[in-house]
Amino acid sequence: MIIQFLSVAAALITAVSATSLFWPYVRTEPVPEPLDTVRETILSTSIGKNIIQSLNLAEKPESTVDVNAMVQGAMTTAVDTVKQKAEDAVTIEFVKQVVAKIEAMGPEEKEFLHTTVCQ
Repeated sequence: MIIQFLSVAAALITAVSATSLFWPYVRTEPVPEPLDTVRETILSTSIGKNIIQSLNLAEKPESTVDVNAMVQGAMTTAVDTVKQKAEDAVTIEFVKQVVAKIEAMGPEEKEFLHTTVCQ
């Protein structure tokens, strides 16, 4: 029971610490005061300074990452890819059916088709 409690507490502390560090990079709103306090506490420790330097988070960002724009861009790309693959599948099926019909034609019909297409 105590181990579970300590595990949950450690996970919660890690989540709050990570949120306080990454907030300025992913949110446009100002950092809430409790998170700012956590960030300042982290920055005052040697371990925190090492983490900040290794993640290159020492400076506050000049601009934030627009997560909504990233998701929207990914969705647009995915939809475009699916649309293109569907169009390709329809085209391939159409060509297969035309080839099958041409192969099923008699010699006279093939000659007529050849004459008509090649003129």
